[in-house]
Parts: sequence; C-alpha cells; structure tokens
Amino acid sequence: MIRKLYFVLVLILGLSFNSCTNDISEDVLTNHSSTSSNDEAEIIKLTSGFNIKKENGVYSMGDILLSDEQVKLLDETGSIYPVPNNTLPSDSLLVSPMTGTKVIYPTSITRATGRDPNENVFWSMVRYVIDPSLTANERIVLRNAIQHIESRTNVRFYNATGQPTVDPTYGFKYPYVNVKNNEKEPTVSSSYVGRIGGEQEMLIGSKCGVGVVVHELCHACAMYHEHCRYDRDNYITVYTENVEDNALNDVRKITSNYYTRGAFDFNSIMIYGSYTFSKNGKPTMLKKDGSTFFQNDVLSDLDRAWLNYFYLPYIARSDVYRELDDVVYDGNNNILTEAQRKELQAALNNGNPNPPSGGRIPNIH
Repeated sequence: MIRKLYFVLVLILGLSFNSCTNDISEDVLTNHSSTSSNDEAEIIKLTSGFNIKKENGVYSMGDILLSDEQVKLLDETGSIYPVPNNTLPSDSLLVSPMTGTKVIYPTSITRATGRDPNENVFWSMVRYVIDPSLTANERIVLRNAIQHIESRTNVRFYNATGQPTVDPTYGFKYPYVNVKNNEKEPTVSSSYVGRIGGEQEMLIGSKCGVGVVVHELCHACAMYHEHCRYDRDNYITVYTENVEDNALNDVRKITSNYYTRGAFDFNSIMIYGSYTFSKNGKPTMLKKDGSTFFQNDVLSDLDRAWLNYFYLPYIARSDVYRELDDVVYDGNNNILTEAQRKELQAALNNGNPNPPSGGRIPNIH
C-alpha cells in the first residue's frame, strides 16, 4: 500500500526580500587588522579568528561570497549562519514557494550538509540573471550545470534575464542570482550560500567546467562543504600544516546553525579532494585509513537527497497556481506516483489538483 503523504501549509508573516545595507560590514570591520595580498585585494582578520578577503567591495571566504550581514555574524559568532529562532522537527521538509508559504512534509529523510532550514534561505525557483560579461562558453557551461541539477533533483531554475529586478508595485527587490564572469581569476568560481535577498552574485571562471558550476549552484541552493561538517573528524584527518595560509577557512569545521543528516559522503560534489589547497604537495585531507579521495564532478545520491528534501519542482507561471513538474522526488530520491504528485499539487493549491490553462510562461536556459 502506498504510504499516504501529509502536508501542512503554514503562512510566512512578512517578506524577506530586502537586501542587506552596505554600512553593516564597515562598522564590523572597524579596528580590525588587515593586510594587502595584491594591489587590490585585502585580507582581514576577524575577532573570531577567520580571515576573509575584501576585493572591489566584495567579501569572500574561499569560494563562498559573504554578505555584510554574514561578515558581521562571522566576526561575532564564528558562523555565517544566524542562530535559528525555533527548532524544525528532524523529519520535516521546508520549502519557500512563490506565494510565501512553507510546506511541511513529515515523512522524508534528508542527507548531506547545508544551512539551517529554520531560515528562509531556500528558493521556490532559483531566479537567475545572465550578466553580459558571461562568455558564450561560460553560458554553455552554466546551461549544462543547470540541466544536470534539474534532471536529477526537484530544484528548478528560472531565467529572469532582461526582466525587472524590483517589484513594480511594492518596490521590494526580487531575490536573484546574477551570474557573472570572474575576469580576475579564470580558474575560480564562487557563490553565496543560500538565498540572501536582493541581488547576489555568482562568479564563473572561464577555465571552470560543468562540475565546478554545479558545485557553486548547490551553494546557491544552501548546500555547504561536506568536509566542513561538524562530525568530519570521525571520517577524515585534516592536515592544516599542509594547507595554504589563505585557504585555512576552507577546511574549518562548521559547528553551529546548519543542518546535516546521514553518513559522511565521500562521493559528494561538495567535498574537496585530498590535495586541494596544498602548499607543499602533501595531502591536506585523508580518510581515516590513510587513503586519498577526490572531488566529484556530478551530484551524488546523498547530494540529490538533500536537494530533493528541501525543494519542489515548480513550473514557471504568470498566475498564483503552484504547478509541479511531471517528475517529483521525495527525500529518498524516489519518484512520486502520479496520484501522489496530484495529491501534493492539490495540497499546495487549496485542494485544486488541476492548474488553469494558459498560465505557463517561457523559461529557456
């Protein structure tokens, strides 16, 4: 007998689309020591012990870009994640549909590592804009990376290139990822973690392949590095003496305000390889048995399970109906039956399982 799916719809009070103001980090970084790593970049040591880079007004920590609010949190608490205001049951699902509702899905199991799900950091559809700086080849890489994720998970992307970035009626900024070319570092790509509100950049290096861009898109979907999860010392040994000085943050454990379940995943696309950031040719990380591991360039089953747990595959529409794609996964990567998909779609739409005709809008990547 097919397990019945239960859903609870909870309204979110208020909007969280406003972007952070630029004066936060200026206040945070007053009286902090800093050094210049080149003509433009500045390395800043925070009170919490983390070193971050500031370049052209943008703060970063490895391949993770930081908002002003996250810089402040990192300085004060050692975490880029706010302390959650409540406790989410470990067996529930949280997503953020376009109309501002949360859907709780009590029978799924999650895996992998990411931001604390109590925060409103997920997307209904990952809204993105292609910046004019992106080269033709980078656009192909981005398209292939999006296709890789969409064909294996519930995550859906919405191409909003050329569309308004501010609501014409209420004036709030739409949350969106502005995908740009990383002109200064062609071998480096970077992204914010989760939806931060308003515009957030994602940089693609011209020499980066599809796997790297999938990694960064997973960051944008709120996934974090697997080798930084709190229990990693049970599975790997980190040799900080072999890590480049400016990359020590990339191997620090995250011990608060994030969400992880399941065993450590050596197949994750979110894990770095054993020699990443080595300054002397020696391994920076090894398995407990002394063997090496490598960074994957495709989503693992546990990566997929994490994304499938927190996302639903919405179809872009011009009306308020929440239409699901033909294939919907549960949190264990199982495809819902058509009856289950219809039941979920009805629960999302006040009991109506049938979308109105003519509401779909073009969405070409």
